Amino acid sequence: MITAKIASIPERISHLESVINVLLKQVDKIQVYLNNYPSIPEFLQRINIEVFTSQKTGDKGDTGKFYEIEEVTGYVFTLDDDLIYPP
Repeated sequence: MITAKIASIPERISHLESVINVLLKQVDKIQVYLNNYPSIPEFLQRINIEVFTSQKTGDKGDTGKFYEIEEVTGYVFTLDDDLIYPP
């Protein structure tokens, strides 16, 4: 199992979508921590994407990507929403 974990802020929504589209082809699961998003973007509503929100668990900033990391088994990659990853 390969899991990618990433945190994001609303100002980076377009970058986040690009990153998600690349990651979907490379990992089994993506966990996204959304800080202060007014709603969950449609592109994150997929079966292999798990979303955590600051409204439920508090604004954690970039450290949100480590939220519940101890629950993940297999390989875990923590990534950033402002970097473009190669396909």
